Amino acid sequence: IQEVQMRNHSVIKPKVIKDTTGANWSLKVLASGTTYYSDPIPFFYSDGYTSLLVLTNASITITYEVSIDKSNWYIPYDVDGTALNAVVTALTADRWIMFSPQIAGYIRFKVVCNSNATTTITLIHKKTDVGI
Repeated sequence: IQEVQMRNHSVIKPKVIKDTTGANWSLKVLASGTTYYSDPIPFFYSDGYTSLLVLTNASITITYEVSIDKSNWYIPYDVDGTALNAVVTALTADRWIMFSPQIAGYIRFKVVCNSNATTTITLIHKKTDVGI
């Protein structure tokens, strides 16, 4: 009998997020005053260490929402009632942003365009690799 060993280590997974049409969020043209959402991103195996690399040429605000079923979306709050979903407000230049969604089945990003912008958003997160 051959013994099978399980892997259980963390890996870094960078990828350009997708919008709700399934297209990569790469050089996406955003219209001022419009709200956009990313496609749901599975987060079951996330270690809670997450970054966004955001490339933009005009003002955008980014928050995130969490879900367990990809249908019902919630803003996460702490026990004192403080919203924990802020990523960045009125970003006008390229930035690597660290934030910590700890427990979620899925996350999605909400991007509010404050002035016409072209953006690329890459998610970089640490997740547990539990494959065989």
